[in-house]
Parts: sequence; C-alpha cells; structure tokens
Amino acid sequence: MRNGLVAAIALNVEEPVFESQTKIKLGSTQMAPDGESINKYVGDFIKLNVDNYLHIHPDVGRSDREQDQRKRAGTQGNGWSD
Repeated sequence: MRNGLVAAIALNVEEPVFESQTKIKLGSTQMAPDGESINKYVGDFIKLNVDNYLHIHPDVGRSDREQDQRKRAGTQGNGWSD
C-alpha cells in the first residue's frame, strides 16, 4: 500500500466552531455535539472505502504489494540490484 493518500474532502459539521473571525481554520473536533471526532470519522470512512475498492479491484492492491516487495528485495522490477 502507498505511504500516503492525498484527497480533497467536504464535510458537514453540525455547529462548527472556528479559531478566528475570518473562519479560515476549523476549531471543532467533533462531527456533531456529543458525536464522534472528525479524525475518527474520516479515518474510518477512508479505511472502509479503500478496503472496498481493493476488494473490487484486487489487481491494484496486488501490483502495489508486488512493487513494495521488489523495493524491499532491492530491485526495481528489472532484475538488476540497486
């Protein structure tokens, strides 16, 4: 699996709290009052959907694993050692 994931997401936070009057940084840590944290919600959502995607498209996960194994073995897939 890749070391990182870049995505743009949009969330609706009930009763948001901002850190400044210009509203450039969200200060809320919960999705809703007495709700789960934004971090946990996004993490669970990403984990579930990436897992579902890899089950539907197993070739993607397989190629990533094979590439990772080649890197660990010290090759780039061309048979030559780095």
